[in-house]
Amino acid sequence: MSTHELTHIARLKSTKAGRFTLKKVGFEISRLPPLPGISPPWEHIDIVDSKPLPQNMGQEQTARRQAFARRHDTQARQLIEGNDLTRKTHVIYVDATVGEQQQQPMFTTAWTSHDATTRGNKLHLIREAVSSSLAELCAIVDFAEHVSLA
Repeated sequence: MSTHELTHIARLKSTKAGRFTLKKVGFEISRLPPLPGISPPWEHIDIVDSKPLPQNMGQEQTARRQAFARRHDTQARQLIEGNDLTRKTHVIYVDATVGEQQQQPMFTTAWTSHDATTRGNKLHLIREAVSSSLAELCAIVDFAEHVSLA
């Protein structure tokens, strides 16, 4: 399957109409996790933190790294413990790595919550190579599926 087809199928899995279409063309949808209820816009996930990482954060810069980690921890806790309109149920970190494409194209995704209570990883064996951006989007989907099955 091409990257375009995989992305389209993932999109179809996320709505009732999309699942109906998948069922009509022969995809097995009975094992998919239930769709979440409709949530108000302020509860949607903030997928990307747009703040760039500061410069000079090498291993030898321990004080700078510790100060950055403390500020980041404070910001993440504010998201989790915020008021009813700004509170987030999950602050997660996802990553993906695309393996060498010599024999079997593959990529691995990993995720962890800020408090480290939810962790996981998944190996994807695929038919053709994918970009690292698509692999990272799959990491977000893998986390969402992991949480919905828990």
